[in-house]
Amino acid sequence: MRPSDCKEQPLPFKLYVITDRKLFPDRESMLLHFKKLALGLKPGTLAVQMREKDLNLAELLDLTIRIHEAIFPSKIFVNSRWDVALAANADGVHLAESADDPAYVANNYPKMIGVSCHSLERLHSLAGIAHDNRVFATFSPIFETPSKLAYGAPQGISKLCQAVRESPVPIVALGGIDFDTAPLLKGCKIGGIAAIRAILEAEDPVYAANKLLKLAGLT
Repeated sequence: MRPSDCKEQPLPFKLYVITDRKLFPDRESMLLHFKKLALGLKPGTLAVQMREKDLNLAELLDLTIRIHEAIFPSKIFVNSRWDVALAANADGVHLAESADDPAYVANNYPKMIGVSCHSLERLHSLAGIAHDNRVFATFSPIFETPSKLAYGAPQGISKLCQAVRESPVPIVALGGIDFDTAPLLKGCKIGGIAAIRAILEAEDPVYAANKLLKLAGLT
């Protein structure tokens, strides 16, 4: 299948930045990094996923609220904890494969739902909740990345474009996306790209974000 055969997949953001507070010396530097990123990007570009699995409920809620304030009006999602997402008035929840069943969450949670997918079968299973346009999926890992070693070999561009064509929901590409690999995504008509270190470790996160989006054909 050629990348040009893939369909367009619109989302209310193009860059999905996943948090890792351990990459920052302290909380304030993390907040400043995200505030700088949000202020420097065009509206409708940024969304942030709070993935801080070792924090307790109160700590996660507090950090989510503070990051949301720093990036507003950009969107914020909470990994797996839709109770925290509700309490923080987040824009959505992102469900890991080990989290609650997406259909159950869709019936009980009113906002956007992201779903982690590491196979086409998982993507196909979302067909029953795709009707109201609240659901999207991350498909990963596209390229080699230390954070996704447990999920086996990378999906690659061919499998990604097949996923875009077959998925009932918009797809955000995740895993190993940097300045070298982003150009390979161009033409596959993904809904967006996800990043961790490429943005969080960048001295100038706005420059890094805009360059990644341009290289991936998302500008």
